[in-house]
Amino acid sequence: MSLAIASALVIIVISVALTYRGDYRWVGHAVVGVVALITLGGMAATGRRLRTKREGGGTALFRRHKTLGIFFAALVTGTFAYGILASLGEGEPWWGGTSHSWLGVAILVAALAQLMPSLIMKRTATVRLFHRIIGYSLMALILGQIGLGIYMVLTGT
Repeated sequence: MSLAIASALVIIVISVALTYRGDYRWVGHAVVGVVALITLGGMAATGRRLRTKREGGGTALFRRHKTLGIFFAALVTGTFAYGILASLGEGEPWWGGTSHSWLGVAILVAALAQLMPSLIMKRTATVRLFHRIIGYSLMALILGQIGLGIYMVLTGT
């Protein structure tokens, strides 16, 4: 697990370092977003296993899921911040007001809404249901966001 997170961080640092000052700063933004999507996939897989296999290994699996959740929220926050910095670097206003911007805000709010109750509140059936619904919704939102970002790059909007 630590190796996967460390590898993801190395990929992010290299992509941001290579793209931030150039014309390809959106590539760095996209790389961080894709790493977040992959992390979300890992969270979904561990969450699913937690839900279906309550016997042996549940505590270690829960810790792995929690670690991925915290890393994911940090990635979403970083992706959003890097998108703002990339906009400013292009000479655009920090808030483009595009559907991509609004979807980014929705993803950021949903990621934090998923993480905070899980860290603060007791694990009740209601919290778990809320957590699961937001998690699956985040996957759909991020896939839509990536598609929208690709569309924006291809059409120049």
